[in-house]
Amino acid sequence: MKTFGSIFLFTLLLISCKKNQPFSSLDIQTENMIDFDQKNKANIAYNEGEIKVQLLGDFKVNKKDSKSTYTVELNQPFPLGGLQMDDDWVLKGNNNDPSFVREFISYALFRQMSKENIAPACTYTNLYVNHEYQGLYLLLQKINAGFLDLKKSDSLSMLFKNPPFFSMESTSIKNEFNQKFPKVKKKNLNPYLKNIQQNILTYSKDSLSLLVRNNFDLENIMDWHLLVMFTENKKGYTDHFYLYKEKSGKPFKIALWDFDKTFDNGKNHKLISASNWEKNILLKRLYAEDILDYKSKLKARWKELSGQDIFQVEAIQNLMEPILLKLTPQIEKNNSHWHLTDYILQEEIEKIKLSIERRRNEMNIFFK
Repeated sequence: MKTFGSIFLFTLLLISCKKNQPFSSLDIQTENMIDFDQKNKANIAYNEGEIKVQLLGDFKVNKKDSKSTYTVELNQPFPLGGLQMDDDWVLKGNNNDPSFVREFISYALFRQMSKENIAPACTYTNLYVNHEYQGLYLLLQKINAGFLDLKKSDSLSMLFKNPPFFSMESTSIKNEFNQKFPKVKKKNLNPYLKNIQQNILTYSKDSLSLLVRNNFDLENIMDWHLLVMFTENKKGYTDHFYLYKEKSGKPFKIALWDFDKTFDNGKNHKLISASNWEKNILLKRLYAEDILDYKSKLKARWKELSGQDIFQVEAIQNLMEPILLKLTPQIEKNNSHWHLTDYILQEEIEKIKLSIERRRNEMNIFFK
């Protein structure tokens, strides 16, 4: 998982510290001026419970918001936050979600829908830079070829981040679909994806049925469709995802990313209708023309999932409660640091609960 392609030293020290330390922290320490959007060398101190870890690594800072997003690369995998061993990590400030749990819930739901669905594992940590507190951060495994277990030697193994594939909104002439793997200079697979996009637009119903059957994991597409509906991620139909193909002979699948603007998070509620996904060229045709019996399959899938605990208010509340018990003091500390006084945490949680209950009822009516 060498996203930045750099090699650096690794030092791991296990040192006894205070017991019952309530929350993890990560301190990025650098002697040089931070170069934004470029690699920076740093010592990285990770502290959790009785374990104190010293690492050497690289980090990058995306300064789009006052509370920056950080990417960190380690030369050897390490289980930060008790997550799986990995060497590529993302620290998100959650500027768009004052509850800090919307993204966590969305990823958990997608994975619960099917063991084949992929969303980044995540937890929380307090971030420091040169010993100065930066706030509470969501710590995630970075989605890349290694995380997705793509077959790097395969000529048709590929990964795209937020590609305008379903929306027809081009972002770049050189890298139209934001190809992340393989590197575009090594092999440009944008034309391959462009050809499929054009075929979605122009093929007859029969031809499109064959194209979808041969190129997309329809169960994964349906789960993604339903989750975007349920969470009210309005941009989720055309953005906030990775599109990937593991290897030749395998279908394209969706992996989630950026699900913080969900569950009634500062947006006007919109009733469910097919117009919600009309900007997605694939979903629009699948549903409107009932390609491969998509309507009945989507309805059956919702009924199957809604009959389980996955989308029940109580089940999601049980998912949130232990997290919030641990997070609440850290959220208060974060809000004090960033002078965030415009909301009350409990009100945000109630908004999420009401959104879940309302959306579940609306989807039951829609698929009746």
